[in-house]
Formats: sequence, structure tokens, C-alpha cells
Amino acid sequence: MGAVAQFRAAGETVTVGGAVGAYLASIDRPESRGTHGQYPATLRQFRDRFGQDAELAGLGAVGVRALIEETWGQRKPSTCNRSIDVFRSAYAYWTRQGWAAQDPTEPMRRRTVAADRSRALSRAGVEQLLTREDIGLRERVLWRMLYESAARGRGPRAEHRGPGPAQPARASDPKGRRRGRDRVAVRHCPPAAEADQGP
Repeated sequence: MGAVAQFRAAGETVTVGGAVGAYLASIDRPESRGTHGQYPATLRQFRDRFGQDAELAGLGAVGVRALIEETWGQRKPSTCNRSIDVFRSAYAYWTRQGWAAQDPTEPMRRRTVAADRSRALSRAGVEQLLTREDIGLRERVLWRMLYESAARGRGPRAEHRGPGPAQPARASDPKGRRRGRDRVAVRHCPPAAEADQGP
């Protein structure tokens, strides 16, 4: 069950703690918990930096950007980008409520994430990924099902050496043409190994 947010009238002072609580309550839905798993931790640092009772509208844009740069700026580009996305989403909500005048992260640019060219994970690496506490249970169950399904599917396909699938071919039966349709004859393609040997 999600938390209950207490909404305030326009023009009333909204604290950082109240704004963070209201925003997190607005995204606390079962279908989005895996996606928003890091949001509470990110906004907790925001709240701890400026204080639970600080007025949200009184925060300077420079101070908010400094927090992001100091806390996540030296981490991986994907981590830094995620923190920017959290603040942009939160400030979009707070702006719609009339609690903030603008988004202080607007001048910030997302960083380029290098393409992942690493090889497939080992079994131990996959198991570690599937048991991470910071990933939602629904996502972990889905990933495990996909992983195990792929593992089962690779074996029989790799060992298949039988004839190729039946291929339909148009028959050249003139009687079939006189009836207004073509007959279909079925022929089997020889295995690749036999085809390479020739007659």
C-alpha cells in the first residue's frame, strides 16, 4: 500500500521533506516500483543536504546543481544521468503543484554512455545480478525466466542435424490451373552436409 501524501494549497510554504514525501507517494505504484527503485535514495541525499524543514521554493538552483555534481558527477555516466532524471522528474511534479518556480537541472546535460561491448556474463555473474536487492522482485523473476528459457533453447537447436523443414513448391499440373488454382507439392530439402557432397 502506498504512502498517503498531504497536498497543500497554492501559496502555502512547502518544506523539502514534505515535497519529497508527496512526490514519492505520487509514483508509488506496483507497476513502477522496479523503475523508481533508486528514487528514494537519491532524494534522501537531497533532503539531508538542505534539511527536512527547509523551504523548497527558497533553494537556489546553483546549490541543487552543486549537489548533483558533487555526489554523482564523478560516477559512471549512467549513474549521473539517472540522478539528473530523478531530479527532473521530481521538479516537474513540484512545478505542476506550484511549489517550485523552475527546474534547476535544466541547464545540465546528460552524459554520453559508452556502448557495452563486454562479453556475456558468467553463470556467477548472472546469479549475482538476479539476486540484487535493489532490483524489483518482478524484474528479477522475469529475467530469471528469460535466462532459463534461453539456456534450455540453446541445447536442442545446437544439436539438430536432421533434414531441413518441408518447403512448399508450386506444381506445374495443368489440370490444377484449369480449376483456377495451383496445386502445392511438398518436397524435403536435403541436409546441408548432403547438399555439399553433391551426386
